[in-house]
Amino acid sequence: MLSSRQKKILEQLMEEEAFVSLSDLNKPYQLSPRTIRQDLLEIETWLMDIGAGFSLERHRKYGARLLLGEKQKQALQEAMSKQKDYLSAAQRRLDMQKLLLLNPFIRVDELLEDYEISLNTFQNDYNHLKDELADYKLRLLRENKQITLVGAENNKRVLFLDLLKEQWTEEEILELYVTRAIPASLNENYLENMIADVDVDSIIFWIEQVEELSGLAFIDASKYELFLNCAVQWKRIQLEEYIVDFDKDDELKILENEKYKTVKQGFMKLMGLKDNPDRLSNELAYISMHLLGARRLSGEGDHWIKYQSLSGEIVATFEQENRFRLSNRENIIIGLSTHLQSAMYRVKYNIHIDNPYFDNLEKEYHKYIEQVKNFIEENPHWGLTNLHRHEIGFIVVHLCAGMEQEPQLPSKRIAIVCSSGLGTSRLLERTMRRLFPQVYITGQFSVKEAYQLTEKDVDLIVTTVPFTQKLQVNYVKVNPLLSLTDQQNLERIIGRGTYQASTELPVVETVMTIYQSVKKHTIVLNEGELFNDLYRYFSGNQGAAGSEVTSLTSPACIHLKNRVQDWRESLSILSRSLVNQGVIEPTYEQELAQVINEQDHHFIVAPGVAFPHLNSASIKKTGFAFMTLEEPIAFGGGGEKVWWIILLAAKDKIQHVTAVEMMLDVVNSKDLLSKLRHEQNIDVIWNWMLEYEEGSR
Repeated sequence: MLSSRQKKILEQLMEEEAFVSLSDLNKPYQLSPRTIRQDLLEIETWLMDIGAGFSLERHRKYGARLLLGEKQKQALQEAMSKQKDYLSAAQRRLDMQKLLLLNPFIRVDELLEDYEISLNTFQNDYNHLKDELADYKLRLLRENKQITLVGAENNKRVLFLDLLKEQWTEEEILELYVTRAIPASLNENYLENMIADVDVDSIIFWIEQVEELSGLAFIDASKYELFLNCAVQWKRIQLEEYIVDFDKDDELKILENEKYKTVKQGFMKLMGLKDNPDRLSNELAYISMHLLGARRLSGEGDHWIKYQSLSGEIVATFEQENRFRLSNRENIIIGLSTHLQSAMYRVKYNIHIDNPYFDNLEKEYHKYIEQVKNFIEENPHWGLTNLHRHEIGFIVVHLCAGMEQEPQLPSKRIAIVCSSGLGTSRLLERTMRRLFPQVYITGQFSVKEAYQLTEKDVDLIVTTVPFTQKLQVNYVKVNPLLSLTDQQNLERIIGRGTYQASTELPVVETVMTIYQSVKKHTIVLNEGELFNDLYRYFSGNQGAAGSEVTSLTSPACIHLKNRVQDWRESLSILSRSLVNQGVIEPTYEQELAQVINEQDHHFIVAPGVAFPHLNSASIKKTGFAFMTLEEPIAFGGGGEKVWWIILLAAKDKIQHVTAVEMMLDVVNSKDLLSKLRHEQNIDVIWNWMLEYEEGSR
């Protein structure tokens, strides 16, 4: 007996006269070569069993082929048409679950005949099925050779929903929001299409109507969940299975509000519940429960301040435990607040959603998942005690999105498309910026918006969604944590993604961190030489000598004890200095301002010291300018104050080496920092730079 996959492999071989390689046979399935070879062996055995001289030729190098005459091909097709698809034990149990949900009862004798199994095999399936259904608080009633599914309708719908998730992926459902029609490929599953007659367009229109009236946009993962929940609800109502004795609190009556009158009418028409007000009330409450639990792109409501306060407390606890401050902190709190607003409803109504990247998170951030789990247990007043571990994973995604540094260097325009929410999108965005600082992130987009993007908008879409419909822009599917394979795929498109290729910030931080560690445990005899050796090693410039410091600047590029209104004014003064020296084009200032103003920059390399620079086509040659301030100013949106700003324009990795080494010397010397901070005479600083050059030769 052949499985459905083996039948399709056999059909593929019948269409070809030449050898078909194992990789070509495996393309639709992505199985191991061993599994495909086992399939071929079983096909060969089956061919011998049915006789008629069929022979499958297998070759280790070339694959397999099936040479058939016309009469043999016709005989084989007849034999295959009589062959029933073989179902494994797991597939049989899934099929029985489907039958129990779609029928008042199923007959044991019909199952034995359809599955072609013995009574003992069926009994074994039945016992396993009882255990599986117990997880849903459902049980089986077996009497008069019939089996009935017994339990609350709410629990049956949860089972129905999980079966649909086995059949339809998130990506396939999200494409329905664009195409508005179920593709034929979704009907090929061995479970069959459980809701083949569902009105896709009406369900999607209704969900979008809720979005419009509420003023909130659901994230793509929530649109997936809501579509399936509506489809399940529709199918159960068609089968005359209704929610009864549903405990409705005031929040579950939101769709009874006059504001949602048109939504309520659309729901009545969609579900066919016009003539029964009690059933309508219960079913409205049921779908309201899922609407409240759906994750959204923005927060609202009277409890918004409460969620912001809770998010702030979680962030502060996380920072205190790990002894570092999250970058882009306010945005992290807002994003987490939005997530918690829906998560609290899911806890309240016992709704479970899957975190599609949880296995990766467990490997990468297990420590932080355990931390957050312990925080929740230690703070019962948060109201998150019953939070599912997958939900904890979502919280960790938000927190870890603020852990990485992300110098942004505009180059290729990248759009982020992630169906799992703000936290995952931000984590992917930060990972992209950390590993590929040369790119410019244009924003985060939904699946539907991705289909509307053109090459005028972006150069590439980086997404967690495996699109099957053709987009107008090239895209790369990745894991949000960017596996090594993902990084290699991206490098082929956008270039090498190392920090050293684009910016000095990580090198500077690494050198300073190692120096402090060395100094803590030993006596440093020559600090300057240690800094130079460490910097040249980590920047990949061992043995390289940069240009002399004074050749990269001039006294006109040194500004001491200035008074400025804000960072924009200081940037403008420094940029004009470099423009006048023929180092940069005026557009370099605009590019830097965009990063500092609109993005979460990390140009502050030490307390009070900012080191802005980009890899840009606006740089004509290598040079730098710097400014000390009479009064410190906030540098960008982060609020961190600086008194020394060094603006670097680096044309290559070699020429500016000495300038960066000089900055490191000053940053790590209290005496030099103090002298620089209080010095007003440019000649004194210029002479010191000349002395530095002499000493570094």
